[in-house]
Amino acid sequence: MPPRRTSAFSPLHQVKTSALACAVFLVAIGCNRGEGVLRAIAGQAGKGAPSTGAAAGPHACAMITQAEMEAIVGTRFGSIEDNTEAGQSSTECNYNPPADAMAPRVSLTVERGESVMDAKAGLAGASAGGSLGAQVAGEGAAQLPGMRHGPVEGVGDEAVVSMNLLTVRKGSTLILVQASLINDPFKMVTDTLALNDQLEKAKQIARAVIAKL
Repeated sequence: MPPRRTSAFSPLHQVKTSALACAVFLVAIGCNRGEGVLRAIAGQAGKGAPSTGAAAGPHACAMITQAEMEAIVGTRFGSIEDNTEAGQSSTECNYNPPADAMAPRVSLTVERGESVMDAKAGLAGASAGGSLGAQVAGEGAAQLPGMRHGPVEGVGDEAVVSMNLLTVRKGSTLILVQASLINDPFKMVTDTLALNDQLEKAKQIARAVIAKL
């Protein structure tokens, strides 16, 4: 019997989506300690499966440089850090805010899968994670603009948003953009115009990545 093939997009992708979604909510209500814990969980969950060759390609920080990211979001970052680990199927870059600000902050992850089916499964996990995050937040909070989740049009082959985490599928590749561009915890969940602008910029980031695949 041939060995069972393991998807490059493991169930941990769903955990990452849920953890990041909950972290956004905790920041919005001021639970900074909770945010730190969930960021640690998300970091572990985001580790991809061992590379089988499909992941070969440039790192996320090389695909979108700091200058290119600043041009997209319209403001400056303090630094960037490459969190790509050798032998993994994903590449991650964090664009960090200046020392005296909580925003802008962007986390970009590119997961190169072995098949379209794998990528579709990963996107389904992201959608399920967003639903779970809304359930955790409760009925009242789920109605806030910053807690939205669902399909997104106009980028990639298909995409979903879970709070401030945009997941885009292009062929067999998943692009995760967690854009935190609002320097006000209250507006992070209540300001519809600012949140729409944040989503549009996340879509621009994803399109810029797609152009370099």
